[in-house]
Amino acid sequence: MRNETLLEGIWQGDVVSSQSRMSKEIQHLLKLMLPLHTVCLSANSAVTCSRIIPEEIELLPALSLGDILAEELSTIVPPGSMIVVLKDHDCKAVMSKQDISFQLGLIIGDVLLGIVGDGVFPLQYETEALRVMANSYCSLAESLERKQKTICSTRFQNGLSKSVSEYWNGPAQSTRKTTLKSSNEMVLFCRYLKATSPYIWSRKANQKHVNLSKIYSKSRNCHTWKVDIVEAVLGEILSDTGQVYNH
Repeated sequence: MRNETLLEGIWQGDVVSSQSRMSKEIQHLLKLMLPLHTVCLSANSAVTCSRIIPEEIELLPALSLGDILAEELSTIVPPGSMIVVLKDHDCKAVMSKQDISFQLGLIIGDVLLGIVGDGVFPLQYETEALRVMANSYCSLAESLERKQKTICSTRFQNGLSKSVSEYWNGPAQSTRKTTLKSSNEMVLFCRYLKATSPYIWSRKANQKHVNLSKIYSKSRNCHTWKVDIVEAVLGEILSDTGQVYNH
């Protein structure tokens, strides 16, 4: 999704604020995973799958997405918020816990790609850092599933895998819907991805991960949250080498 596409969608009325059941469910689950305020939008044509964008991104020179939403949609966007853009079709559909979990995985994957894209990790550690973060969020999803039963960790992992694999393979070219109707369809889709893509990330129980709950509890805003994640992830990566990461 290009910035100009999102801006055009807002101006043309194709991107609007959303208070759908799915939007509220996504916001509730994101609150359990990210120490960040979120605002949900639905889009008719500006997105091909669920995305998440920092409000401070400039869609026009010196004019942030948050400012544009406040003026064009009368939406209150606190500084430091993350803007979740959902497909209008998905917002209107009756979504199961499994479907919502898949969408959540796509969104968290987009967050992780954004962190890597910010260049906060040394280049030689980017790939491993993405793997550690992805594995950490799958571990968190599994913990939430055990404690609260509000998420399907397997479908979350499927969505996360589809999203973060763009790091290696680029955006998916398939026009297939991201909301799949059955577990069998998901299995077939994952097999298709593995057959057509050189690299697909998948959850590995013995892979390094960090305790996201601990990072969540001490983070005060988006900046400190990112700093804390980078420090924890690089600390885990370098733990076998005896090196220390200083930021």
